[in-house]
Amino acid sequence: MIKFLCKVNDSVKQSKLEYKSALEPSVISKFELEFQTIIDSGYMSNPQPEVDPNLPKPRGRVKRSKPLNLILRLDLQRIQTLGFMYDFAVPFDNNLAERDIRMTKLKQKISGSCRSEHGANIFARIRGYISTLKKQGLPVLDALINIFLGIPLFV
Repeated sequence: MIKFLCKVNDSVKQSKLEYKSALEPSVISKFELEFQTIIDSGYMSNPQPEVDPNLPKPRGRVKRSKPLNLILRLDLQRIQTLGFMYDFAVPFDNNLAERDIRMTKLKQKISGSCRSEHGANIFARIRGYISTLKKQGLPVLDALINIFLGIPLFV
């Protein structure tokens, strides 16, 4: 599955380089079929645990293995799993979200966290503003100077 998702991501990257806004429908169909083949193979390799009919019926549902849980989740959430293939605005990974949190965790580690909730809110607001500027491709220093001049870009 990992190799498959990386292959789809490479195809999406190539399409973006060619200034396309979406993959060809035939390519999407091919990828969907390959995804289903991998899911079917996963179900065959990780069958549902069998319950001995001679034993008393246990309460709750039968515990499944971790690989089977993963396969079920990928199968049930295939639109979300392949979302980056259908919509080029959806990122392949969540690295950007993790980078946004990193500075907060670093401040917590270095200074032992913010001294008050008010201080934490101010820090988060400033970091959020800077992160938004970077994501929009705007010059951070100029925008911060404009804030002190009373001309904020975002309120």
